[in-house]
Amino acid sequence: MTSEVLEKLRTQLRDIDRRLLLALADRARFPRHPIPKWPAAETRLPPPPLPEILIAISPAGTAGEPNAVEKANRSLIDALLARQQLANQIADAKFDLVRADAREALATGDREKMVALLTDLSAELRLIDFIRAMAAEIATNLPGDLAPFLWREYILPWTRQSEVAHLLEP
Repeated sequence: MTSEVLEKLRTQLRDIDRRLLLALADRARFPRHPIPKWPAAETRLPPPPLPEILIAISPAGTAGEPNAVEKANRSLIDALLARQQLANQIADAKFDLVRADAREALATGDREKMVALLTDLSAELRLIDFIRAMAAEIATNLPGDLAPFLWREYILPWTRQSEVAHLLEP
């Protein structure tokens, strides 16, 4: 794959992140419980840190509107699944761009080297800026710096773990 393909995938990722941001803003309207259930269909990939995310966005307690919270939970899970699936495609594209070094890391199972090869700090910083700007427009119920915090502390590290697991685990 080429860097043009990688940029197209990153554009798709921004669309998914917009959807994820809307889902987080919707879920933030409800107390933490019930925590959404992550589907265990793809067990080799790590689940997102849902309890930590919900602690950051939702007040303590149990939701009193089961249908509304279930709909918000489903939207959140769907957006996270979409992000994880596209992240796997991005990992494949990044792998193709650094094939020789990546093959060595793959052959030895070197997670740290694979993380270093997959990490694009400038792209992550641009994404956090995008999330900050988008949150100000579409997620006005979230405190100002909460969305960038969520991406920096939870979404991006989880995505990186998913990319590495996708490439290194059979």
